[in-house]
Amino acid sequence: MNRQRLGSLAGLACACAFTVQAGEFGPAIAQLDNAAAFERVVAAGAPVVPELLPALKGPQAGFAIRALGRIGAADAVSALVACAADPDGERRAAIAWAIGRCGAQAGLDTLLELTQDPYAPARAAAVHALSTVTDERAGAALERALADPASDVRRSAALAIAQGKRTVLWKPLAARLEFAVERVPDPGHPAGAKDPAPLVDQVAWAEGDLQTRLTVVQALAAIQVADALPALIASLERADSFSRQATVRAIESMGPSAAPVCLGRIVPLAYDQENIAKHMPILLCNGQLAVVAGRLGDARCVPHLLDSLKLPAAALGKDMDLTELFIQTVELLGRFRCERAAAPLAELYKRTEVLQLSQALERALLQLGSAPARPLARNLDDYRVAPQFFRLLRRPELRTHAARDGILKFLAHESEIVRLEATETLGLYLYENILDEYDLPMLEAMYLDPNAEIRGACARWKKQIDQKSGNEVRP
Repeated sequence: MNRQRLGSLAGLACACAFTVQAGEFGPAIAQLDNAAAFERVVAAGAPVVPELLPALKGPQAGFAIRALGRIGAADAVSALVACAADPDGERRAAIAWAIGRCGAQAGLDTLLELTQDPYAPARAAAVHALSTVTDERAGAALERALADPASDVRRSAALAIAQGKRTVLWKPLAARLEFAVERVPDPGHPAGAKDPAPLVDQVAWAEGDLQTRLTVVQALAAIQVADALPALIASLERADSFSRQATVRAIESMGPSAAPVCLGRIVPLAYDQENIAKHMPILLCNGQLAVVAGRLGDARCVPHLLDSLKLPAAALGKDMDLTELFIQTVELLGRFRCERAAAPLAELYKRTEVLQLSQALERALLQLGSAPARPLARNLDDYRVAPQFFRLLRRPELRTHAARDGILKFLAHESEIVRLEATETLGLYLYENILDEYDLPMLEAMYLDPNAEIRGACARWKKQIDQKSGNEVRP
């Protein structure tokens, strides 16, 4: 009989021996590979552990390890530790996880050994299991793991630091956000082209894995060490969309004391074409820092918010970071009731085609009181947004005689909705005496409009005006 056949028979004999179990939970333990039986064993809790421990040496050891980890019984640690040298890497990873669940402190020596395991998932599981251990050796192992070749291990280290609130490890954690900008030949330049490839910026991060870098940012937010602010702020300059908002939240989590730090890190660059072309990442970072300071209540951010409105709006709706920055900037200018923002906001309101930004602009303009009235009237020259402009200009605080030319211009426009909004605005302005009786014939002329709704609006306003002036026709 060959060796393979002998091994199969031996395994069968072991399995048969294992299925014949004494005790209350024996039948369920013998079927751990059955999902329902597995859940019954886990639900039994601590009382099942003495009968479950022998299964660690049986054919369903993997299921037994997971069940013990789910139960989290402290008296299972020594048995799990005894299995930690299992030749199967996945089994060692499961054992590390289970020790962490059952008692990481009691199994510390084994977990420390597993942080050096040749199998990366086993290292990751052991590192994560150290999150609840306060021993200095665990802290040193976590610091080493932040530089592990495997990104999963580095990520586990960052998570463990966050969950364990290990503030003492903020420096090695923050160091993962360091970067260098290198000038390299454009990798997208056509091969074999006659002209040499132009040089472009290439960012080399200390933490090259995007997901792990996000986890580092979230860990810094969790441990909330103010000394980490410079590293978080610096990383914003080159942060991608994936981690930018997480970085902002991490900075904001430090509280109002972070606002002056943010403002102090704004680079004093002119927002001209040259700097926009050469230093756009820095200008975006400046704007984001101003937004963070504003969210934290520091009104000194306002001049910097106004600068952000000078960034090129052509990419709005295409560049997610720029679009989000504009939305946040607009919201804060409204919140701080910055009257100096009225003109640029009205201009932007006319040009933007991004719904969320348009909505933010409308809210901000209304928060500024009467200041935007004339800027809105001056920008009432684009039929595509004229209906929105008219609706705003009918608001009590935004009514202005300066809107007269725009109103009269759009009374003859080919779009029915534009003519209707212009008619409604003209009627209101005549009724409120913002426009005088010399413009009344323009309203009366709308009786001839082919659209019934416009004719109805005209008649309604004419009736209200006549009633107000006492000129109504009496039967």
